[in-house]
Amino acid sequence: MSGPSNLHETPTSRLAAPPQGVFRSLTWIGPMLLLLGTAIGSGELLVEPATAARYGGSLFWAILFIIVTKALWNEAIGRVSIVTGQSFLESCSGGGPVVSWVPWAWYAVNVLKDFFLRGGIIGIGGIICYDAFGPLPLLHQIEDFPARYHIVTWTLVNYVIVWCLLLAGGYRLAETVNTVLSLLFTACLVTCAVAVLPRATEELVSGLVPQLPTENEQWLMLMALAGIVMSGSTTVFYSAWAEERQMGLFGHVRRTGHRLTRDEIEPKSSEEEKHMFGWLRVNTLNVTICYVLGALICMSTFILGIAVLRPAGVTLKGAELAPELSMMMTQVAGPWAKNVFYVGAYAAVISTTIGILDGGSRMYVQPLGRVFPTLRKRLATATGRRIIMTLMVIGCASVYALVPDALKLVLWMGAVDAPLVGVLIAAYAYLVRCYLPQAYRRGLIWTLAMVPVGGLYFALGVFYLVLLLKAL
Repeated sequence: MSGPSNLHETPTSRLAAPPQGVFRSLTWIGPMLLLLGTAIGSGELLVEPATAARYGGSLFWAILFIIVTKALWNEAIGRVSIVTGQSFLESCSGGGPVVSWVPWAWYAVNVLKDFFLRGGIIGIGGIICYDAFGPLPLLHQIEDFPARYHIVTWTLVNYVIVWCLLLAGGYRLAETVNTVLSLLFTACLVTCAVAVLPRATEELVSGLVPQLPTENEQWLMLMALAGIVMSGSTTVFYSAWAEERQMGLFGHVRRTGHRLTRDEIEPKSSEEEKHMFGWLRVNTLNVTICYVLGALICMSTFILGIAVLRPAGVTLKGAELAPELSMMMTQVAGPWAKNVFYVGAYAAVISTTIGILDGGSRMYVQPLGRVFPTLRKRLATATGRRIIMTLMVIGCASVYALVPDALKLVLWMGAVDAPLVGVLIAAYAYLVRCYLPQAYRRGLIWTLAMVPVGGLYFALGVFYLVLLLKAL
């Protein structure tokens, strides 16, 4: 999707005039819907229903807390990106030694996730395809071919389909497809939840009162939710997509080809300042819509765990959520429910994969250009992204073929991601307060609230990682 054609750069402003009104602003929501599609995946389809099935509504308050705090963090990511016209790496580097190391911590953690562990997410799609359609053509003729290998084969086919789509269509096609998928899985999963909502109402109401976990496994679930629900450290992908759509000062950077320094991000006129506040309103609208839809999805899968799985005594040990939940939805709500749930779950898995491959490949180009400037000159940015994307597919598919346990891979993703989420929340609290020009900064109270929130995520994540390591 391209921006509205009536946007223009005025003589007194480096910024294009922002879209006016809600409807025009909605034409710029593509990057945030890409993030929504990336965010809704393993946490919502595996960890949330498993938590609800085992512990009822006791952690419902935690899910609401996670959604609200991550929404505030996401607004800060958009604010820093749009105001500075700088990438994640550039803004943190410009912020000085307090945060200059943060991107490199992000790259270290996400190399592990994006090149090795992501197969667990697309593996859920393989489970759905195998349960819905059976073995792939020709493979059904092979005798004694274990079901797990059929699932792995379906997973690899899904990976190839998404990889080809992104290579052929690039960002525009990725944004368009992801927008459709995001709306589709929201509609499907919310429909299923509404059908069984009366069975879960009492548990949900009681879960609004915070209750600390009473056993180790419940603590693990809480910490897994903190790292996985509504995305983890991949939330910073939004900065790359905001750049692609040329929001805020990114438009000036794209037109001039000049990357901005800290001194150059100061507003140059009152007109520019006015335009920037318009872009920040667009950012706030995008975040609000994304997290309202995300909240509906999170609550929907949590409701399904309480209303469908818990009464049946299903605790989801392993990655069999899709077959178990779809079968029981049919028993509870009727034959229509299985297909609706499968469509929604599959759309969520594919949208997550699209977002990770497109956003991840954009993020890894940044440090390569910084560390190996000669290499970046030899490879066009688009070519570099295609190479990185291909390596991500090969790495994750190979690991999943060796370890075809989607839940295990997802839990490890949460373990390595949760502490980093805390670091990133605190880092963006610092950038919003200390790095942005004075006119666009958040207040002191906002900063003082977000820093301890980041510390809480970090502490939970470290504790979660320690417990998992002890369990090995």
